[in-house]
Amino acid sequence: MATKRITNGVLLEYMKGMKIELKQDITSLDSRMNRLEATMNRRFNEAQLHREALQEDLNATIKMVGKHEKTLARR
Repeated sequence: MATKRITNGVLLEYMKGMKIELKQDITSLDSRMNRLEATMNRRFNEAQLHREALQEDLNATIKMVGKHEKTLARR
């Protein structure tokens, strides 16, 4: 029966390979997180613009209702 002997050199090469894979995984994760952050920022800005538009519509509606009430009160 053959005995498997793990030498320091074999362990070192294995660890170097693992280190390279880990760096690639970290780089990939970093890239995905950056894309996610950009998407979230874009959607937040879109939501902010939508909220501002809704607020403007609400203000215009309130103003219009006020004018309408004044007109009805004069009749």
